[in-house]
Amino acid sequence: MVYVPENDAEAVTYFLSPAAIRDRSRYLYDLALNDQLDHFAINLHQLHPVADYVMEVTREEYPDFDVPFHSRWRHFEVGGVPRLPQLEHRLADQSAIEQTRSKFDLAIISVLLDAGAGNRWQYHEPGTYLVVKRSEGLALASYHMFCNGLFSSDPDLPLQADAKGLAQLTEDQLANGFQADEHNPLVGLPGRLQLLQKLGHVLSQHPDLFGYKQPRLGNLVDYLSAQAQDKDQQIRAVTVLQAILRGLGEIWPGRIAIADTNLGDTWQSNKLAGLDRRYPYSPFHKLSQWLTYSLLEPLQDLGYQITDLDQLTGLAEYRNAGLCLDMGLLVPKQAEILHQPQEL
Repeated sequence: MVYVPENDAEAVTYFLSPAAIRDRSRYLYDLALNDQLDHFAINLHQLHPVADYVMEVTREEYPDFDVPFHSRWRHFEVGGVPRLPQLEHRLADQSAIEQTRSKFDLAIISVLLDAGAGNRWQYHEPGTYLVVKRSEGLALASYHMFCNGLFSSDPDLPLQADAKGLAQLTEDQLANGFQADEHNPLVGLPGRLQLLQKLGHVLSQHPDLFGYKQPRLGNLVDYLSAQAQDKDQQIRAVTVLQAILRGLGEIWPGRIAIADTNLGDTWQSNKLAGLDRRYPYSPFHKLSQWLTYSLLEPLQDLGYQITDLDQLTGLAEYRNAGLCLDMGLLVPKQAEILHQPQEL
């Protein structure tokens, strides 16, 4: 039975949880099985072919089935260049926790800057002559901007992303970092700048998460360390997700809010009104969960054991939807729907 919140306080807690993702997605899935969706149907005869294809690709890429997290760190490995060891070399004289703070700074900034780049934009990586597009290109651009100290307000401490550095960022600086100009246009550059600037202001509003004297993304390491169970040095994956949702939720513009709390990646569906007329919402928290996965690796490197991973969900990736469409598991009821812009 799907949980239905009785008041605003319960609703905020619920929709900022992975349990709500599973509940509401399952409800919509059941509607699809009964052909009660307006635009899509499910052909379960294609479920096994899709699963077989995914297993085939997994065996090719990870024959020992030691599959790493779906995290931003994979993108930093593009082209086989040892970028993370290079960063760790620059951080070698710092304490272990300070190294982890810097990795948090980089991962959070890089994930937040990852949005559709457009078909024309590409990044020419200095020194390697690699030309990379889309998400991988954005990752490399953000990596080099971080390493060049663009997000730090302190020239003596370049490998950090602090509130003042983010709030003072300019569009010209960001455009130069992305190599974006009229000949190499990057979609949404002003929006990316506004997001980072707002992030700088939001950090100061959550001192328990990001620090009191000098608010910084990487200080989230200290908060999470304080939540660990001392005996086994365990941190729950959901604890990381909830810290991200609480600390960064306010940076997202135009989202559903309950009791002045921004619900982030949560959307309304008329199909949910039959379940919950007051709160007909379905969350995904795709970027926040991707960010969570991206922060787990540095925490593990610091010596923490991550528990309750199975409480997180798979990511609501457009690539996953494309796979289901291409292989006929997800079937549009009107062919033109795939060629028309859709309102959110």
